[in-house]
Amino acid sequence: MKSVKKVLAIMMAVGGLMLSPLIVQEASASSQTYTVNPGDSLWKISNEFNVQLDELRSLNHVWEHIEPEQELTIPNSPNKHTIEKGETLWRIAQNYDTTVTELKKANNLDSDLIYAEDTMCIPTKLEKSVSTTKTVTRKSSSDQRISVSDYERQLMAHAVYSEARSEPYEGQVAVASVIINRVRDDRWPNNVEGVIFEPWAFSPVHDGTFWLQPNQTAYDAVDDALNGWDPSQEAVFFYNPVTSTSNWIFSRTTITQIGQHVFAY
Repeated sequence: MKSVKKVLAIMMAVGGLMLSPLIVQEASASSQTYTVNPGDSLWKISNEFNVQLDELRSLNHVWEHIEPEQELTIPNSPNKHTIEKGETLWRIAQNYDTTVTELKKANNLDSDLIYAEDTMCIPTKLEKSVSTTKTVTRKSSSDQRISVSDYERQLMAHAVYSEARSEPYEGQVAVASVIINRVRDDRWPNNVEGVIFEPWAFSPVHDGTFWLQPNQTAYDAVDDALNGWDPSQEAVFFYNPVTSTSNWIFSRTTITQIGQHVFAY
């Protein structure tokens, strides 16, 4: 009886040794390591590798600010996406660095109509696929929607912090995007300073809170907006429907709501 127990113990020990490499290999095949470059943000990295921003945050226990040379675990690009309320094909395509045409082709769609909770197939980019754990680096993106000076970037961070410091990060990026969208719109001045200091455009400019010292999150939000992330979906107005006293602003066409702010055009 004792000899049988010894044999079973040896078999279990050997089996455990044989299974361990398989488990490690599987974990390796599901992710890779990325070294953060100067100018990177979580959004830029998630967009580059076609992964969900929330998944990247959760996997690395990092929510906003990252530092150069910091190592992040990058999950393999997903093949499926569950549609969230308010999402459009264009927004999903932007999140996964693909096109509406490719999305429709991959999902046999004849129109742009999609429904929340449905699952979509995401076209896989072969050049971004990985099968083993490795360290990768990437050049900083130069695909900026507008070019700004350091001073203008500071002004945008002040605007984001004074207008949206209590809002979710996506909402802070959206506020920065509204400034950019106005710069690109002929109805507003064609520079950041002119847009921000246009009379009565931003209430914190008039009540003095605009000059509060912005935190790093505000700067990160500005950088993400400058690099192309527009959660506002090209809005040129935003307001808090609870505190707003302007009847005119309620006549604007609503695009989306993030946190307490409604974004409109």
